[in-house]
Amino acid sequence: MLPTVGFALAYTAALLLGRAARVDGSPLAAFWPAAAVAAVWVGASWAHRVRRLVAGAGVLALSALVDTLTGVPTGVAAALAVGDLVQTWVACALFHRWRPGVTRMTQREDAWALVGAAVGGSAAGALVTAWPRASLLGTPLPVTFLTTVTGGTATLTVAGLCLLLADRTTRRAPGAGWLEVVAVNAGSAAVFAWVFDVEHLHSLSFLVVAVSFWAGSRFPARVAAANALLVDLLHAVLALHGVGMFATAPPLQRLVGVQLFVLLTSVVTLVLVLHRQERAQLVTSLLTARGEAERQADLLRTVFDASSDGMSVYTAGGALLMANSSALGIYPTLPPGTPVERFGEFVEILDAAGDPVAGARLPLARVLGGESVESTDFTFRSTLDGTTRTVNVTGRRLPRNEGANWSEGALIAFHDVTDNRAAAARVARTRDLYAGILSGATEQLIVAIDLHGDVTVFNEGARRLLGHAPADVLGRSVELLHDPAEVAERAAALGIAPGPGVFTHPLDPAGAAVTQQWTLVRADGERRQFALTTSWLVDADGRRTGSLAVGTDVTEQVTTQARLADSETRFRAAFDTAPVGMLIVGLGEVAGRILQVNATMTEFTGLLPEELGVLDVHALVPAQDREEFSAHLAPLLAGADDEAQFEHRYVHADGGTGWGRTNVSRVSPAGVEPYLLCLVEDVTARKEAEQALVHQAMHDALTGLPNRALLRERLARALRAGGGDGRRVGVLLLDLDGFKAVNDTAGHACGDDVLREVAHRLSGLCRGGDTVARLGGDEFAVVCPDTDDEGLEHLARRLLAAVREPVVLGTGTFSVGASIGSAVHRAADADPGTLDRLLQNADLAMYAAKRAGKNRAYAYDHRDRERLERAERLLPELARAVADGEFEMFGQPIVELGSGRVEAVETLLRWRRADGTVLAPGAFLDVLEASPLMPAVGEFVLRASCAVAASWERALGADAPAVHVNVSAEQLGGSLVDQVDRTLAETGLSAGLLVLELTETHTTRITDALRGELQALRRRGVRIAIDDLGTGYSGLARLTELPVDLLKIDLQFVAGLGRDPSCDAVVRAVLGIGQALGIDVVAEGVEDDAQTRVLASYGATLAQGYRFARPAPAAELLGSLRRPSLAS
Repeated sequence: MLPTVGFALAYTAALLLGRAARVDGSPLAAFWPAAAVAAVWVGASWAHRVRRLVAGAGVLALSALVDTLTGVPTGVAAALAVGDLVQTWVACALFHRWRPGVTRMTQREDAWALVGAAVGGSAAGALVTAWPRASLLGTPLPVTFLTTVTGGTATLTVAGLCLLLADRTTRRAPGAGWLEVVAVNAGSAAVFAWVFDVEHLHSLSFLVVAVSFWAGSRFPARVAAANALLVDLLHAVLALHGVGMFATAPPLQRLVGVQLFVLLTSVVTLVLVLHRQERAQLVTSLLTARGEAERQADLLRTVFDASSDGMSVYTAGGALLMANSSALGIYPTLPPGTPVERFGEFVEILDAAGDPVAGARLPLARVLGGESVESTDFTFRSTLDGTTRTVNVTGRRLPRNEGANWSEGALIAFHDVTDNRAAAARVARTRDLYAGILSGATEQLIVAIDLHGDVTVFNEGARRLLGHAPADVLGRSVELLHDPAEVAERAAALGIAPGPGVFTHPLDPAGAAVTQQWTLVRADGERRQFALTTSWLVDADGRRTGSLAVGTDVTEQVTTQARLADSETRFRAAFDTAPVGMLIVGLGEVAGRILQVNATMTEFTGLLPEELGVLDVHALVPAQDREEFSAHLAPLLAGADDEAQFEHRYVHADGGTGWGRTNVSRVSPAGVEPYLLCLVEDVTARKEAEQALVHQAMHDALTGLPNRALLRERLARALRAGGGDGRRVGVLLLDLDGFKAVNDTAGHACGDDVLREVAHRLSGLCRGGDTVARLGGDEFAVVCPDTDDEGLEHLARRLLAAVREPVVLGTGTFSVGASIGSAVHRAADADPGTLDRLLQNADLAMYAAKRAGKNRAYAYDHRDRERLERAERLLPELARAVADGEFEMFGQPIVELGSGRVEAVETLLRWRRADGTVLAPGAFLDVLEASPLMPAVGEFVLRASCAVAASWERALGADAPAVHVNVSAEQLGGSLVDQVDRTLAETGLSAGLLVLELTETHTTRITDALRGELQALRRRGVRIAIDDLGTGYSGLARLTELPVDLLKIDLQFVAGLGRDPSCDAVVRAVLGIGQALGIDVVAEGVEDDAQTRVLASYGATLAQGYRFARPAPAAELLGSLRRPSLAS
């Protein structure tokens, strides 16, 4: 659209300019630029039919309009407009017919096509306008034709030079520099001024044509074109004002002279410039072709020089033209700089028989004589040191090529095959060696078969061991040598038909040999046992051709093994029937390995014989007892003692343990590896009776856990065992939170059940070497030897999570929490007072956890006092903040992902201090929640949130969003229903717009009574949301028990989307829970578009975070809520 408007404006201006250029009031103009502009406009649009028609219509309409506005009668204006269009259309059609697709002036053919098009267009325009001008305006016919010639001249001059100026792609011919351009134009301007200053010298103004010749011959194309346009315009203007070479001529002659002058300068400039450009392009093409030929030659030369085969080129007379480095390398012993003509002095060429090759028998002479040398081996022997190389030579005659120095010459190719021929000789020697082995191996049979099972090799050893003559076996099936019954039995076991496949089926496809025992039949019918090692035979290409078996007669060994097996059977019967457990334990390389066990021992351990047979004897005792067990057994395994007796625990297969009185003896029978014989008597009953008495004195009767006395004993032992190895001992003290409420509401029997369940959970999470004790009441302790701060912290978190899990009893479900304090001490630094200090430090940490809000773990460190001082400093300021009303509510929208519409707003507490500083909850909430101020602040949060939400409801009506209000733990402990009812009544907020958010950790504290209150609120229309889902420890069962309307995914999982697969899994899981339970899910902490897209792909519909809006004062959110979408 923009180019069309530009052309229309240019054409209108050109029409007006042409009108102004009329000579002495006549209808003739000194120049008619409108014809050139019309030609360029239509020509530029010619390739697009619609744009071409638009351009034509523009020329027609604008010509008629301007003529009418400048006083031309309407009929005449229309006829002249048609003439202008015809002239333009015919000129463009002719040019694009002769030079299709040309839009720049690059060749002389383009210039001549433009001249013809301009002439044709002018003639067509004159024919169209001749009658209207003559009949309506009385214009003589010559004037009419001259008028159209003026347009044609403008078309040729302006359009041609503009097309030349538009060409920015054609390579430019070298020409004058800018200094020459300036000098020539300055000189011509001086001459021009001098000529026109003296009236009688006007005829000399044709001297200016010389400038056009000079510009076309020397100036850059665009400079020459611009120069010609300037000269043409100057002459037209001078003629218009009666000045110049045609100043004294009548108007008609003056106009003809100007047009001829313009044509002359324009055509001269175009032809000369295009001639220079064509010549420059031709030179460029020649240079390009020469460069490509040189690159091809370089490539061939590189291939020739880099070839690993030697190549040399000779003339028809036998003179060497060139040779690559590989060809020269065939003669490594030549003295440096030896000319090729003298190679024969240092290298002697021998044929396959070892005879010298010379004269006409040389490969070069044979090739030049018209014979081809095809891959023939020659021996090149140095006359200097006698070394030889085997060289494979190929020779070809070169073709005839007149003028080439290599015409009808020879190309000789050399390939050093010394190593190849040596390798072939080694293969032959190996083959001979193989034949020698076959004949010399008289103690082993060697038999080879092909893929059909026919014998192809039967050595001397096979003949001697089996009594068959090779002639009777070779070429026949190998089954001749085997027991048919055994072959049929093994074929059935393999699931294949009897035949040769039985012998090769077990072979490893990768080629590894396989050893099997087979029964072979001698020629006299005797059956002998052979150990046959079989492997595949392959050819040079790796294809299998058969198999090879090497065998040894093992009949005597098999018989001996049978006799030993019979003796073993008798021993086994006595061994298995012994009334005490018996084990045979290996020595030497299998020291400690259980070799045999009897039935009594399997009954004692609960393990099968094959299970015991893969174990070390130390594995039969508990892990914590193995060090002491090893101390008893080590002297016998080392050979230092022959007997030992001790009592120890043994592990049973069901996880239990039993006690055994063990007697160990070292046995060294003749001809057999020595071993340990262990007799184990079951003394479990006696040991259990002894341990029961000790247990009662050292354990808590209710839970079965160690009591305080045993805890101190274990702690003291852990501190003593630390030694100097840097190990640390840790202590956890755990006091239950909320346990008193269980006793008060459900009775002490239920309280005892809760204590037993807690004890069971704590014990299940600790390591085998840890000690879990009940100190009394609802207080527990854990001693962790060999730990560190990180390990103790990890254990504390696990214990805390385990205690938080609701306890389900027959009388109801109970929830308790725990305050845990931890302390660690380096065992090597222990002194008599360490034990008590360690317990005191853990106790201080536990009470710090209680002060911090309970239901958490706290590690003792020296900064506890700083935390206390912070709390003591903040509490008075918080009390003053409550009294002075320094707390206020901010709000953050919750949006619908699909539309970006605000569905709800979560209110967030902020502390605006007297100095204007606004603090987020992270700076004070921990101290506030642990203080008596929290109930009042919680009630303020609820009331302020409902009040601002009520104002939104009044302003927005049905479009008002719901408000999400966070509920503190203290509010859950009071009468939540009364507080909510009172607040809704005071603020006027609809109950359906209130959503109470409980953190997931609160769910463990919800009692049956509180659950009833939540259900009552829901009946009023209030909705319940679980916040920070995924950070607590509530299970699915807990979620289904609670009256929940909405879940909120904690922001830490949203932040990990796309980077941490576990975060993606948690988000998908929570969304799945919401879908399964039919409740909405909100994703918190959404900060960017990538998270938004991932959440949408997982099916999320609601989101909250900086991606949509940052928290802002709740009273200022109304403007955002009026917006239809926050998604953009």
